[in-house]
Parts: sequence; C-alpha cells; structure tokens
Amino acid sequence: MKKFLQCGVEGQATWPKEKTIVKFGRYELHLFPLTREYSQSVSIEISRISDVIGMTVINRFLSLISWCSDQGMHNNYGWSGNPIPVPVLRRKLAISTSGTYPFSRSPLTEPKQKLAIALYREALTVNSIPYEFIGYFKIINILYQKPKAQIKWINDNLYVIEDDFCKKRIETISKEQGDVGQYLYGSGRCAVAHAFTEPLVDPDDLVHLRRLSEDLDLIRALARHLIMNELNVSDFLWNDV
Repeated sequence: MKKFLQCGVEGQATWPKEKTIVKFGRYELHLFPLTREYSQSVSIEISRISDVIGMTVINRFLSLISWCSDQGMHNNYGWSGNPIPVPVLRRKLAISTSGTYPFSRSPLTEPKQKLAIALYREALTVNSIPYEFIGYFKIINILYQKPKAQIKWINDNLYVIEDDFCKKRIETISKEQGDVGQYLYGSGRCAVAHAFTEPLVDPDDLVHLRRLSEDLDLIRALARHLIMNELNVSDFLWNDV
C-alpha cells in the first residue's frame, strides 16, 4: 500500500494555483495550492523510504525554491500515513501564486551546494536579525574557514556588488571603519556568535539591531554571489538541460 508524507508550507515564493506534480530527481512531489480550507502544502510518497528521507527531500526542494526566488519558505511539517497525497489545513495566506509552475530542476548533488542553499533558506526564514546575519556569513565559511581568508574574500568581492543601497553601505563602512571585511567579520559575525567581550550584539538593544540590519543586504548579496559564482548554483527554476 502506498504511504504519503504531507507537510504544510508557508512563505513568499511563488506557488502553483492548481494541484501540481513536479519531478525532483527520482521523486515526485505533489504541490497543493492555497484554498479557503487548505494551506500550501507538499506531499511525497514514502512507501519505500523513511519519513526522515522524505522530509529531507522536501526540505531540499524548499531550499532550492527559496534560493531561486530569494524568498523564505518554511516547512511547517505535518504527518504521514495517508494512502494518497492530501492537502494540509490552512494556516496562512500565500503571497504569490502562479497558474503554471515552470519548475525543472534536479536536486543538487554536491554537499557544499546543498549546505549553502539550506543555510540560505534558514537565514531567509529565521525571525531574528542577528541570526539572519550569521546565517549568510556561514555560507562564506563553507569555502573559507580561516578568519583572514573570510575577511580577504569579502574585500576582494565588494566590487561585484551592484545594489545601490549596498554600495552606499560599503562607502559608509569604508569611511567609518576602514576595512569592510574586518568590520563585517568582527562587528557582525563575531559580535553575534560571542557574548563574552566587545563587540557584541544585544538582541534587545535597538541601536545594535539597527546597525546590524543595515548590513544585512550587503552580507546577503555577498552570500548569493558566492553561491552563484563559486559554488556554481544557478538561481533559475527551470535551468536543467
């Protein structure tokens, strides 16, 4: 007998308006749209795999959708056991839907690629400015383990940033701090990760949060650049050849 795992989905990435089956590697995912009664949701057959594997496949899919859409997608989890795929009761409204769903991507196979977009989705969906910041910074850490290497990579890649707000932020940091990479590492990454010495981030202190929020777009842009250009992960939903 067939057995399906169903998970509610919540987020701002585009989702199909009609029930849609997409191919994701050797798996078929059943995507259910938002209705008056039901949430966005996804189902996968787990008759020959474990719940853990099924949930991981769904998370990998949502991470790829988050990456391509640059929008957070939460897995609200659910249950397993139904003999057919079924939708999940409604929780929240979808932000964007599409009559056709042009998805044609295979699962990523390289471990560092999978980790990078998993961290990216986590950063997009976490409800914390400090932890969102460190989530993007951890993506740099995938390829550059030493602090000096991370700082150098940031400084070497500032020239690729095209967003006007980020360019202005780079100018401001350069004038006030001098070394942009050192600032993002010390006053961002280390300040969030540690709580025993200055600099640190107090999540109740609005001054700290405002400063860190000004750096979010910049570290996010750098993380995307690394994923696309050094880990070679496209951000198109339909780029399989």
